[in-house]
Amino acid sequence: MIERTACALLLLSTAVIAAERDAVVGADAARTRVSVQPRQESYAASALIGIAREYLLRQLREERPALARIEVEPVGEIADLRVPSGDVTVRPRPIRAGSAMSKRVCVWLDVNVNGKLERSVPVWLAVKAYAPALVAKRAIKPREKTGLGSFAVEERDVAEFGNAALATDGDLIDKRARTFIPAGAVVRIKDLERNPSVLAEEMVDVRVLAGPIFIETQAVAEQDGYIGDRVRMRNPTTASIFTARVVGEKAVVVTER
Repeated sequence: MIERTACALLLLSTAVIAAERDAVVGADAARTRVSVQPRQESYAASALIGIAREYLLRQLREERPALARIEVEPVGEIADLRVPSGDVTVRPRPIRAGSAMSKRVCVWLDVNVNGKLERSVPVWLAVKAYAPALVAKRAIKPREKTGLGSFAVEERDVAEFGNAALATDGDLIDKRARTFIPAGAVVRIKDLERNPSVLAEEMVDVRVLAGPIFIETQAVAEQDGYIGDRVRMRNPTTASIFTARVVGEKAVVVTER
């Protein structure tokens, strides 16, 4: 009995002891069960957030050097970690290339104790990434030709666009709106398309080649067309429909053999 008590006291000096004693009715002996738990220490949540934040900032700066400024803040709260005592290291998991640019980003942190993975912790972060962007000064209708006077360059938060390519002044040349662009919206490359050489319902110059015969006239295009496209044309006098090949700006050719 004395030896057992001495053993318990020794364990208490190096670890946390949980002991339970159940008396045995009608017996002089007692049974003692001892469980040993390793010492633990606290790892501050603020330190975890700081590691995740710095990692994400570094990734964004490397991937998007044109960004004027970046703001990264934690989303929600995380609790302090309880980990076994020892050499604690925290390493962010690599983020897939291009995925750092988003309004919400999750950075996973691997917490290691004495070189062994103890647990992994997700840290959610809200991102604001500001850069010069082309903005519509007014609403732009679909198929409307774009001009510099309808747009302005402003510093905007572009995190929500992720990897979508944003338009610049040079992208407006010979372009029109593919879809409706609201006033104040940031313009993306996919919002624009090349101006067709021939526009539907516009009068177009028509050249008719029939062997040695060459005829020039005009007709109304029934559809948009780019150089090389075959488009439907309408004779403005007879309303008859024929097909011609687009060869230039407002110019088509009809070849008859």
